[in-house]
Amino acid sequence: MDISPYQLDLTQAGTRRLDIRLAQDLTLPLTVVRRGDGPAVLAVGGTHGDEFEGQIAVTRLARTIDAGEIQGTLILMPFHNVLACRAGTRLTPGDSSDLNRLYGRPKGSGPAQSIAGFVEEMLLPHVDWVIDLHSGGDAHEFVLSSNVQARFPSPEYNAMLAPLLAFDAPYAIVFDEVPSSPHMPHGGTLEGAARALGKKAISSELGGAGRVSAQSLAVAERGLRNLLSFIGVVPGDQATPPAQSRSQLLFLGRPEHHVTIRTSGCFAPMVDLGTEVRQGDLLGHIEGRNDAEPIHAPTFGVVVAVASQGRQQAGNAVFYLADNINSART
Repeated sequence: MDISPYQLDLTQAGTRRLDIRLAQDLTLPLTVVRRGDGPAVLAVGGTHGDEFEGQIAVTRLARTIDAGEIQGTLILMPFHNVLACRAGTRLTPGDSSDLNRLYGRPKGSGPAQSIAGFVEEMLLPHVDWVIDLHSGGDAHEFVLSSNVQARFPSPEYNAMLAPLLAFDAPYAIVFDEVPSSPHMPHGGTLEGAARALGKKAISSELGGAGRVSAQSLAVAERGLRNLLSFIGVVPGDQATPPAQSRSQLLFLGRPEHHVTIRTSGCFAPMVDLGTEVRQGDLLGHIEGRNDAEPIHAPTFGVVVAVASQGRQQAGNAVFYLADNINSART
């Protein structure tokens, strides 16, 4: 059903598959499922069009979910930046805008601006939870992880630890703001906008390198179901209790967690995802015509992301490291 944003009624019972017309040539696919009273959840894929696990997991759920499974309201948006999803690109075709840098900021013109405005005005005020499924896209490959943005330690961390672990990915990463860093986490995100409104938000990094693997997709689909069951909007699922989660708990929030390079050249990594490294360990090289720049670990940690492109430019982050904080699970 093709409707305008102002025709959207989130109180109507049943399952509705909608196309929200934001402009003459811009429609946003949305599935809304509602039954009775309960939590309201917005589950999102495709915030970046080159990140495919979320697109597939949310699409499959939207195609198969039945209102009889729901207790509350479930809003499924598999192609958040629908134009980037169609193109398979991180950024919006045409104006090269990054949808996940536009939230909580003054809106201009363009399709991504229209999408962010619609979500902020028509969806976020009416939900309790946001689940935004990401991967590393074309630029990086990440360990399979659920993510939360919070100070560690903090009351928000304490409140969000159980849902973070309920996703039950191999890793669970707490992202903290890194002062003066252009790297993760970023401002202007959907997750940040939700948190600013007092909503609870969980995201993910599920592989990447511009492709989907059987394992990354399985973790995405099961993790989404686990989290929806934990929240209570799909109460019938047999979810893994947080206390039994397999997730290794990590913290990414120090400037030295971002391993950047000084020169441009071919990237030759020497460690794999999940490797535990010590300060000073050799992680790889940037190969030039006359010499090679060694890349050393600036700190101890677990390798949680590796650049996936063979050619890298000076200043790029080619590794992300994170501290093992598994002892803080309880």
